[in-house]
Amino acid sequence: MAALALLALHWRLLAEIGWGPLSALVGMTAVALAIGHVLGGPDPADRTALAISCASRHVGIAMLAASTVHGPRTIALVIAYTIASAAVSIPCLKWRGRAAGAATGQ
Repeated sequence: MAALALLALHWRLLAEIGWGPLSALVGMTAVALAIGHVLGGPDPADRTALAISCASRHVGIAMLAASTVHGPRTIALVIAYTIASAAVSIPCLKWRGRAAGAATGQ
């Protein structure tokens, strides 16, 4: 809820960031998901957990990058990362959930 409030208050700052950096964040998250999935081992649940863990670990990088920019732009950069991560992670989780349901016959 707080992230949505911050997004509503600072939407102009997100627009200033532009599509290039947002696309880079989406790409970085997608690559992290793929690496986690490939290296997660034979258990599908482990692969999913590692993939999501890899993708969510980059919030530290987002905060490090944001720390170089002072003021409300820091908030915008962290929110941009969160949006990019969710845009990639949520469809991945839904796909893995359907695959797990199909494997168990549900």
